[in-house]
Amino acid sequence: MVEPPAIRSLRTGDLAAPAGPSLGKKPEALVLDSHPPLQTSIARLTGGAAVLAVVGEIDTLTAPPLEQALRELLDDTGADVLVIDLTGVTFLASSGLAALIQGAHRAADRNVTLRLVPGSRAVRRPLEVTGSDQLFDMYEDVHSAVG
Repeated sequence: MVEPPAIRSLRTGDLAAPAGPSLGKKPEALVLDSHPPLQTSIARLTGGAAVLAVVGEIDTLTAPPLEQALRELLDDTGADVLVIDLTGVTFLASSGLAALIQGAHRAADRNVTLRLVPGSRAVRRPLEVTGSDQLFDMYEDVHSAVG
């Protein structure tokens, strides 16, 4: 079987030099995609509740800001009921699930009720498939979760 030249070159490490006047110049960095930041906001409500609203995609790159917001919510609010509003989340990866699970354990250690508003199937389905939904009280909307 004869391989195409591009594959043969990649396997042998003999990459063809680009044509044109760029010979001898350093290659420029390739930026594949800029990753939008995760947006979080915390609202402290009267009656002992607080809401963490999350907007964006939760993946390996954006899970750390979610973890930080959850820590802040649990450490600084003194609320008895914490609601995580995920209706603005369009993607939930395993690293996001891990951040939510860690938050659930921290809330349980502090005797704080943690409630989730998953919103879309993109968030609800990973929670259900992994059984993580059992760690949370799940609500259809923030109003129901707070009330």
